[in-house]
Amino acid sequence: QLLGNQKNTGSDYVDFAVINNQRNSRSAVQTLRTLMDRRTRMSVKELCEIDDLATSLVLDPLLGFRTHKMNITPLPVTPCWDKLKEALVQFQHTHDFNSISEALTVGELAGNYLTSLGSHCQELLRQHVFQYLRAFVLDSGFKIESCDRYSSETNGAKVTSTRHWFAGQRVEFLLGSTAKLSPVDSPVLRPGVNDFSVMYSTRKCCVLLYLGPAAFINHDCKPNCKYLAAERNIVVVEVIRPISPGEEFTCYYGDGFFGDKNEMCECYTCERDGEGHFKYRGKQPHSETTKDTVSQKYHLRERYLCHHREKSGPDSHNMGSLEVLIFSVLNLAITCCKICCKILFSSCEVSLILE
Repeated sequence: QLLGNQKNTGSDYVDFAVINNQRNSRSAVQTLRTLMDRRTRMSVKELCEIDDLATSLVLDPLLGFRTHKMNITPLPVTPCWDKLKEALVQFQHTHDFNSISEALTVGELAGNYLTSLGSHCQELLRQHVFQYLRAFVLDSGFKIESCDRYSSETNGAKVTSTRHWFAGQRVEFLLGSTAKLSPVDSPVLRPGVNDFSVMYSTRKCCVLLYLGPAAFINHDCKPNCKYLAAERNIVVVEVIRPISPGEEFTCYYGDGFFGDKNEMCECYTCERDGEGHFKYRGKQPHSETTKDTVSQKYHLRERYLCHHREKSGPDSHNMGSLEVLIFSVLNLAITCCKICCKILFSSCEVSLILE
């Protein structure tokens, strides 16, 4: 039985139609919170496939380009972007979550592949699509836009604010989803291809895959927000400096993510202060090593893992991608824990301190 015909039985399924029946905005927000609280945990395979589908259905048509994908299984042929965009633009005006979610996951825009999914996968997709749809509703306080700032990314994205935010506030609907990685998941990660969003949690003592809208937050050496671990394998975003409308949400990836002392960093703070990549603009680097490093593209997703593999020596080439990743992030975790007794996430894309 398709999800569209199911009734809410108190399980993970929640009918989006209740959102549209709420005339009081406060009640509507509470309904959205209830929906988010009932998210279902996903396996690594499910998270990879569901995030790829969700970004293909929501982000890609609205941004006009293909965003990064995990690509562990071939994506099905999706409907014409023009049709998807038309439906999504209409949703931005109506905020009709029920109609758009049904259309994208089991309706006329879904295609044979999505309608053939079992009810469990359809519900996972609905929940994940909902997370991305929130990025295109004004009262969510944020949106996802294209970003061409970084030299290696022609199809990059960023998360920007649509309202004023103040220190201590949590961006309630800007979330990331995690799934625990184990050695059996090693074939899922391909160095330099899809290892762009992996974290190590010293609190849970495990490696996590990290995807969702919040995974599009870029780095800055003076960030305005940070990540916090939450329940149900969710990562939330907390503001640490005031953020104005139109300003980008940024987090800190780590001290050595973009080369030694972030010498390759292209963030706004480094540009303003003449540091990182901008320190050598118009100057001759002091060594060939630095010159080669700075001349490389700003590999946001693959550089961290490759950097540690090279430092690990020839033996590391005999290790699987996940084993190399675990070796790398454990070394980083040990180093950072000697400096501060805080909970640490470190990843191929991000090195994050969770408080």
